[in-house]
Amino acid sequence: MAEHPEDTFLEAVHVELGTALADLAKSVHLATKRIAFRAELSATIVDAEKVVDAASALRHAAMEMQDNVTLAPKADENVTNTDAAEMMSKVEAACVTLTIAAG
Repeated sequence: MAEHPEDTFLEAVHVELGTALADLAKSVHLATKRIAFRAELSATIVDAEKVVDAASALRHAAMEMQDNVTLAPKADENVTNTDAAEMMSKVEAACVTLTIAAG
């Protein structure tokens, strides 16, 4: 039984659509990889800025020959041990929640 020209046309359209969908899927995959890479790059730039700020603080301290140099933010003097423990508990709970959410 000979194939009808209509069947050949439909098969060709099916193949073309499959190829187009495969190309689209590949493009979407590459785009999502680029977006993820940009996010990582942005985070790295922010971290680099923090390093530059820390280096500047250390250089300034060295030039001034200050004895009490720290890169840690100044703590609130009104914070008690109980407050600090409560804050750490909240931070830990937030970390657990984020870990669970990340799967």
